[in-house]
Amino acid sequence: MAKYNNSVLTTAGLALANRAAKGVTKFKITKVTSTADVVADSTITALTKLPNEVQVGTITGEQPLPDGDGTITGTKVLFVNHKLQTSYRINAVGLYAVEEGGPEFLYAVITAVEPEFMPDFSDQVLMEFGMTIYIVVGQVESMSIVVAPESFATVAYVDKAIADHQVVFPKTLTYSDKNEVITGTWQFKNGAVDGEGNAIATAKDVSDGDAEALTSAKDYADTKISGKADDSKVVHTADMRKPASDVVGLEDVPQAVVHSALASGVDLNTVVTPGVYPFAGVHLTNYIDNATYWGYVVVTSGGGIVTQKVHTIGSILPLYRMQSGPTMSWSRWVGTADDGRVAHLYGSNNFDTTPTVNNNPLLLASSLPSDLARLSQDANFTAKLQQNGQDVALANNTIARNPNTGVVSEPVDFTKLTVNGGKSVATSDDLKSVEESAWRELDLSGTSGIYTGKILIKIDQVNKYVYFMMNAQIPRNACSQGTKIIDLSNVVTGLSSAHGYLQGWLDDREMPYNIQGSTITVSGACLTIGEGYSGSGASRIATEADPNKQYCYAVYDDLVNN
Repeated sequence: MAKYNNSVLTTAGLALANRAAKGVTKFKITKVTSTADVVADSTITALTKLPNEVQVGTITGEQPLPDGDGTITGTKVLFVNHKLQTSYRINAVGLYAVEEGGPEFLYAVITAVEPEFMPDFSDQVLMEFGMTIYIVVGQVESMSIVVAPESFATVAYVDKAIADHQVVFPKTLTYSDKNEVITGTWQFKNGAVDGEGNAIATAKDVSDGDAEALTSAKDYADTKISGKADDSKVVHTADMRKPASDVVGLEDVPQAVVHSALASGVDLNTVVTPGVYPFAGVHLTNYIDNATYWGYVVVTSGGGIVTQKVHTIGSILPLYRMQSGPTMSWSRWVGTADDGRVAHLYGSNNFDTTPTVNNNPLLLASSLPSDLARLSQDANFTAKLQQNGQDVALANNTIARNPNTGVVSEPVDFTKLTVNGGKSVATSDDLKSVEESAWRELDLSGTSGIYTGKILIKIDQVNKYVYFMMNAQIPRNACSQGTKIIDLSNVVTGLSSAHGYLQGWLDDREMPYNIQGSTITVSGACLTIGEGYSGSGASRIATEADPNKQYCYAVYDDLVNN
C-alpha cells in the first residue's frame, strides 16, 4: 500500500501562502504532475519545477479539513495509466499554482515513503491512482482550485439519471401514519390488534360473548374512551428523588474525545490535543523503543502542562511523561507507581506494614527471635542436643571442661550442631552475614541531605552495591538540580554511580505532581538530583527503579569501618 509524507511548500509557495494569510492576494491551484525521481526533502524549497515529470494528473475536487481549519485544505488528484508507454513508480507529486496576474509555478511537493507503482497501458488494463494532498494555503478564502471539466456531471446527465431511477407510487397506496378511507374489505389472517397488542373484537366475537365478557369489554372501552390512565403504570412526580429540573439528560453528559487511530511512525511529540488516541500494530516515534505496540494514548492538558499516558497490551502499568517548563520540553518516559507496591512511611518514619520480598517478611537485625541460640552467650536448650539422631551426651561425645569454672579444657569443633529435631544452630558469623545482607533501617539524623529521617538499605558486598528505598516527606520547594537528597557517608566512603530516578508529589496526591525525568546522580557519598529536573513544589519524594529493575542502587567505593 502506497504511503506519502506530508506536503512541503517551495520557497515561492511559502511566500504566497504568507501573502494569502494576510488577505493581500489570491491564487489558484492549477496543475498536478508526477515524477519517478527520488526528491530529497532538503532540496524541495529551492525547486521551481518538479524534475523529469512523467505524467500530468487530473484535479478532481477540493477536500477541506474536517476540523474546519481555514489555513489548510486538501486537493483531490487522480493519475491514470491510459496511453502510458513506460511503467514507473510515483516517487514525488507536485502541485502548481497561479497568483493573480502572475505565471504558473511549483507551489508544493510531496514525497513517497512507499511509492505507488503505475503500470504501462500495453496490456490495455486501466489503472487509476487517486490521493488527497493537504497543503498550507494561508486562508482558504484566498485560494481556489481549478477542477478538470471532465470531473463534472452535465445537467443532461443528472436529469437522465434522476428519470431512470424515478419510482412512481400508485394513487391508491395507503400510508399507515395517515388518515385513510378504506372502501374495500380487508381480511386479517392473524386478527387485528390495537397499539398495545390487544386483540380487537369482531362483530361475531361480540354476538357470541357472554354477559361477563361483554361487561369486561365495555369497561375496557370506557377506559380507552375516557383517556383515564392506569394509576399503577404512571410515574408520579412525588415518587422522584430529584426534581425534574435537576435531572440530567444523556445529551447533557460530556463524552470522552476519541480521536482517529494513530498511524505507524507518528511522532508522539506532536500528539498534544487532549483526548484518547487508539493504535494497533504500530511503532511510535519518541517512545521508549521502535517495537510494535497495540493500545491507546491518553492526553491531558492544563495549567501549562501536557501529559501523555500510554497503555499497551502486555503491560500491567502504563508509561507516563510530561511536557512543561519555559521551553515546554518533554520529560523521560517512566512507569507509573503501583500504590500497592510502594513503601509508605508515616509518623516517626516507621513502615505502616511489614516490608516483604517475594511475599516473605524482611529479616531485620532487631527482629531476630529472642530464643535464638548464640554461641557467645549461655543458652538453655529445652530439647535434647543430638548429632545424626544421637544424643550429644553419649560417652564418646562428651566435652571435657573444668567443673569449677566451666571452661572447656580442650577445643571442640561442632561441624553439624542441631537442636529441636535437626534444626541448625546459627553461629555468630552466620548472624553477622545475615545482618549484613538483610534490609535494615538507616537513620539519617545529622547527615547533610535534605531528608534526615529513616530509609531502608541493603548491602551487596559481592557487587559493591547499596540498594535503597525511600518514600517520605521533604521540605517543600527544597529541591533543585544537584540537591543532596540522601547522605550515605555513615555507611560508605564514596559513590561512583547511581541507578534509578525520583518521583515527586505535592502533599498526598494520588498521582505524581512532577516526574523529575532524570536518573539519580552522586556527589561524594550523597545521592543527588541529576540533569533534567524541571519541577518545583514537591513535598514528598519516592525512589523508583529503572525499567526492568526491582530496586534503586548505587555503586560504592568501600564500606565505612570495613
